[in-house]
Amino acid sequence: MQAAAAASGVATAGRAVLVAMLAILLGAVFAMALSEAWDLDTRWLVVVVVGIVGLSVAMAMARIYSDLVLVGALFAIPLASFTKWFWPTNYAVEERGNLVYAGLLGVGLLDFIIVGLYVSWFHRVFSLRERPSPGLLNTDWLVLAYVAAHLLSSIGAADPELALGSTQYLLKFALLYLYVSRNLAARHIPWLLAALAFGIVLEATIGSVQFGTGKLLGLALDKGAGGSDAEYQYSVPGIETYKRATGTAYDSHSLGHLVAMMLPFMLVQAIRPGLGQLPRLLFASLSALAVLAIALTLSRAAWVATALALAFGTVLVVAVWRERQVIPMIAGGLLGAMAVLPFVAGFIYDRFAKSPYEVLTTRFDQYEVAGQIISLYPLLGFGPGNWVQALQRHDFLWLEVLPPHNVLIWITAETGLVGAALYIGIVATAMTRLFRLVRHRRDPVGRLALATLVALVASILVGLTDPTYREPNCFTMFWVLVALSVALPRIAATAPLNLPAWPGAAKLEALR
Repeated sequence: MQAAAAASGVATAGRAVLVAMLAILLGAVFAMALSEAWDLDTRWLVVVVVGIVGLSVAMAMARIYSDLVLVGALFAIPLASFTKWFWPTNYAVEERGNLVYAGLLGVGLLDFIIVGLYVSWFHRVFSLRERPSPGLLNTDWLVLAYVAAHLLSSIGAADPELALGSTQYLLKFALLYLYVSRNLAARHIPWLLAALAFGIVLEATIGSVQFGTGKLLGLALDKGAGGSDAEYQYSVPGIETYKRATGTAYDSHSLGHLVAMMLPFMLVQAIRPGLGQLPRLLFASLSALAVLAIALTLSRAAWVATALALAFGTVLVVAVWRERQVIPMIAGGLLGAMAVLPFVAGFIYDRFAKSPYEVLTTRFDQYEVAGQIISLYPLLGFGPGNWVQALQRHDFLWLEVLPPHNVLIWITAETGLVGAALYIGIVATAMTRLFRLVRHRRDPVGRLALATLVALVASILVGLTDPTYREPNCFTMFWVLVALSVALPRIAATAPLNLPAWPGAAKLEALR
């Protein structure tokens, strides 16, 4: 009895210390925000109000705090680009876009959410003893090695500040991956779908306004400051007269990349056997909104990647699951597209056929220069985030200062063959896990695995010709997909996934 009482007293004291530390942390963050609010700047006033509301909600919902913050992280995916970056002082304003896409030290909504996630996890594991300490899986080792490769590559980098900024940027998302992969449960899946639906509606709505009016084009760049960035959009040869949708991303290609990863989750639900008419119509409508958002970006990479990824998913549904009943649905969608085609065929043709040849040759020149850099620094690369410095030293073609428009080539140039091999290992391991689930399950877990696999394929295809995968929105979604590749097999092994009931659920259950 005395030992039990002593243990209870220690646990109570531990919880009290943790609560006190959390209060101090929140108070310090609040004080930092408040110190900037006295000039009546609207942005900081919003920060203060949101901080007070967030603290109040967290206190009122302490029992479900971990679930609340995890759901908040999912809903924050399209808002990840609203980040305050700490710009290095020795680079011109025009070079900032390249620095962000390489990874940079910054603070945004997602950073506070990650802190909340880990405070909650620490409390449940070490104070309440409700959860075991997490073990490491194959993918975890690859992710940790990928971060370590960035650290090793930072040694001797031309600009250590950029290298360490890029490394901590990756580490932040590695922490997000680790938490989601271990803590996402069956009860969170409806919230995941709701968060992605929210993202699609948000991006399609903002993107339509941007495309139609030319306003709010630099919404994420401006961050609500009301400056000239709110109307900014760089010019792309061949489509100078169009205002391309950017949504909450930094540019149109990033938006296309992001929504291309969200679309499969809606489409897979829309073709689910036994689904009621109203839910099917809802998911089909969300899919149509996602397609609209991708179309308004005028991003050829996103167009082609989305089409090829969805074709890949269709082959899996028909050939692996043998669900040929989806063919009439696909045919209906194609007929709808054919009805719209006469109104947009000329524009699509111009977008592909009349784009200046230099747009392609510039990419090939980038690959040539990157190949030269890789040959000089093959093992660990020139240094993470140091592409701008690499160009200054080794650009023999007088290129425009832009990142290489190929994700794998860029990673190899900055972190060498070691970094490239680890990146390929992470993606290949994730896709293998997901494909294994797709092969053996046709229940809701298998369908989510299919959507995740198709989304990863879309991301890889976009990355063949665009450098947007490290844009905050896209990088957040990418690591959530990798986390799902770990979480879904665990959910499938521990408990059946019961999404909200729909007509014919028993019939679908019989197919498992």
